[in-house]
Amino acid sequence: MKTASQYYERSYWEGKYERPYERRRAQIIQAIYARIPFQSGWLALDLGAGSGFYAHLLQQQGAQVVAADLDHGILATLKGQPCWPVVCTCDHGALPLDNRSLEMVNALDILEHLHQPLRLLDEIQRVLKPGGYALISTQNRNSLEGLKGRLFAKLAGTTWKAWDETHTKIFSYRELMQEVAKRLKVVECGGYYFGIHSVRAHPLPPLIWRSYTTVPGIRGLGFTLFILARKAPS
Repeated sequence: MKTASQYYERSYWEGKYERPYERRRAQIIQAIYARIPFQSGWLALDLGAGSGFYAHLLQQQGAQVVAADLDHGILATLKGQPCWPVVCTCDHGALPLDNRSLEMVNALDILEHLHQPLRLLDEIQRVLKPGGYALISTQNRNSLEGLKGRLFAKLAGTTWKAWDETHTKIFSYRELMQEVAKRLKVVECGGYYFGIHSVRAHPLPPLIWRSYTTVPGIRGLGFTLFILARKAPS
């Protein structure tokens, strides 16, 4: 496993982010961050921080970062970096943070792993300060990829889990939008990846399968959904 110092000394795009799908996804997230009016000293929570890739991008925006993950080993690699590693389950009880204590919550590809994903949305609403932002992403059950996967799973007598057996809940675009809107004001919603799994080895032209769009109707067919939401100002 890379140490944190090795990670930060190397290109952002090494490892998984060298793959076209992941690299383009990271670029989309970076562009969304650029549309958030970060201020120096903002406190941000990065849920499922992993290697610290997005924690570092948040730091570049001027935020102080709490990096949360289940994996003690991963968090150990972040010690000594300008963020606070916190072991956090996200699925049982409250987040270990005070009410209205954060300006930003990063919840990328977390909800689908949880048995109680709506509880996490409640917790995000609780810990955000008035006017604070949350960026949420998850797979879309009704995407082109999802429709194909569900059809094949039905024929095989199994349940489609978006190609990951650790997934427990795959939302549709409509379901996720409705649940987020109950708690926060949606600022931007977009869809990414409009291909199907079988053609990833022979990708469609980049403008098609690597597209990110906020156009109503079309965005609801993207495999990955991104929702930028904001807590109502007091």
